Formats: sequence, C-alpha cells, structure tokens
Amino acid sequence: YMIITLILMPMALVYGLIFKVETYGAMNWVFIGPFGFQPSEFGKIALDLYLSASLMNYESKNVIKEDFKQLIEPALIVMFSLVCMVLQTDLGSTLIFFGISVTMLYIATSKKKYVFTCLGLSAIGAVGAYGVFGHVQRRVKIWLDPWK
Repeated sequence: YMIITLILMPMALVYGLIFKVETYGAMNWVFIGPFGFQPSEFGKIALDLYLSASLMNYESKNVIKEDFKQLIEPALIVMFSLVCMVLQTDLGSTLIFFGISVTMLYIATSKKKYVFTCLGLSAIGAVGAYGVFGHVQRRVKIWLDPWK
C-alpha cells in the first residue's frame, strides 16, 4: 500500500496547485455542487500512513551515512508535501504535519539530534513565511501587541 500512497498523495496535494480554487484564503478546495472539500486532506492522511510504514523499518545504525540512506526517501517526500502545502497557503496544516513528522521521526529513531535539526529548519521556514506572507506578518504584529 506504500506504492498506492505514493501515487495518490502527490495527486491530492498538487490538485490545489493546478486548479487554484481559493476559499478562506487557501487554494485547495474542490466543490461538487454545494459541498466543498480539500483533496489535500486525503494526501495528508496518505502521507501519515506512508511515513509510518517507512519509519517502521528503520534500524538504528552507528554510522551517519547509513542512517542517512534510510531516512532520505521519507525526508524528501515530507519536504515535497510541505512545499505543496505552503504553495497552497495552507500554513496551519503545514505546521501541524511538520510537528507530526518530527514526532514520528523521534519515536522511530530516538535521536534528539534529528529533532533539533528539524527545529532549526522550522525556524528558517518561519522566518521565510514571515517575509513572504503578509497575513503571517499581521498575525505576528497582533500577537506582539494585541491591544494596538
């Protein structure tokens, strides 16, 4: 089922980028009559299943190169998915899925250095999101001074 997941997940995540139906600020909605849904939600579930299955086979190695070989495919798939979510301006889901991915990585490996590396990368991503998205800048300003 990992192959099916790898086929369906990108289709669901990329759908919103191709058709760009914007609702509530997010560009990933599909409407069938009066009903609307986000196909990316199916992609996120598929990604969770894929990540669980791929990390289940992780075997701790004392050599960084061997760890890297085991983790590069799941890492690239997670990064691709996160980029798709950011391009759809689905930043809340991006943050939630990133947290789930880091938690799953830590549970599978028990290596804190991976968690701290991910947190460092997320800090870079947060600064980038602040610079690119105006609504993020507004939210930070409100958070810093809510009575202004």
